[in-house]
Amino acid sequence: MVNSLPGRPPGASDVRDRLLKAASASFLERGYTATSVRAIAREAGVDHAMVNYYFGSKQALFGEVMHLELRPPAVVGRVLESGPTSSPAQLAERLIATLLTVWENPDARRPLVAMLEQSIGDPTIRASVAEFLSQELAGQIADYIGGPDASVHTAAIVSVLSGVIFSRYVLRIEPLASVSPRQLLQVTVPMIALHLRRR
Repeated sequence: MVNSLPGRPPGASDVRDRLLKAASASFLERGYTATSVRAIAREAGVDHAMVNYYFGSKQALFGEVMHLELRPPAVVGRVLESGPTSSPAQLAERLIATLLTVWENPDARRPLVAMLEQSIGDPTIRASVAEFLSQELAGQIADYIGGPDASVHTAAIVSVLSGVIFSRYVLRIEPLASVSPRQLLQVTVPMIALHLRRR
């Protein structure tokens, strides 16, 4: 039976758990892009409105499945919202500083590192994570930059950010693993600012 009533289902309910189970299976089988909210809800036996009720969005549901308290696309989105009044250098510094603040926090970093480590060892997880970051994170940056070359500039930005994250927090490559956040800012801000000029 599909629950088509608006709001929370009456009485004791395992709807949230069913949605998480269905979403996990669908993301692994079909990937992030090909998984739809309606398909998840149908598999869980509930109305698709329940996904928004419990999780707010497909992006947030994916973050819940991957045990992410802080979701990178949401963090980047908040930074870009303040971008129109900022210079490329100011925006690049705010973007990197915000991401470093998240990654330097052990409690926030732990599930993010776990997600990346899972993606390295499992091709199906890697595909879903890549699609998630490409669609939700890179898409926001490309929309902000605009113009015919936005995807190229976005790829350059994502390459710098992912290189820092993997080298510092996952692989622990020296000296990047030990330098201060301020030193990281000094090195990376010019590389990011170069590509954040809006077209």
